[in-house]
Formats: sequence, C-alpha cells, structure tokens
Amino acid sequence: MHPIEKLHLTTDFFVLQGIKARLANGSATNLAAIIDLNLAAKYDIIKNLSLFANINNIIGKQYVQYYNYPNYGFNALGGLILKF
Repeated sequence: MHPIEKLHLTTDFFVLQGIKARLANGSATNLAAIIDLNLAAKYDIIKNLSLFANINNIIGKQYVQYYNYPNYGFNALGGLILKF
C-alpha cells in the first residue's frame, strides 16, 4: 500500500452574512459577515490507529457567530485516534 493512500485531507470554507441578533433592549442588529477556512488531515498508521491534525480559522479573523459569544481566532488541534 502506498503511504499517500493512508492520508485523508478535508477542508471547509464558510461564508456567512446577514446573521441577525436580538439585543437586550429588544431591538435587532446585524452581525458582521463571517469568513472561516479550516483544514483537517488524518493519517492511518495501522488499521486501528490514526494520527490527526486540524487547523481552524486559518484566516485568523475574529468574528461573532452568536451575539456576545466570540469565536476563537486561529487554532490547531492534533492527536491520536484509537479504534477498538
């Protein structure tokens, strides 16, 4: 088996705009547009063991998808997946 066959890559690209939020006083507001790019990779070492890495918000833009709940900026996560 070739090593590249064990590598799985995925990407997500989100563009959201026109998100509305209700303020405490009852009025509505429009939240800023969101652009988010994510990349994920998984490499199958053996049948039951994989290595993964996720890179989220590659653009690094700070945004608010839900009013007063800011999203993380650029972040990365990696680890092992054990299947049994």
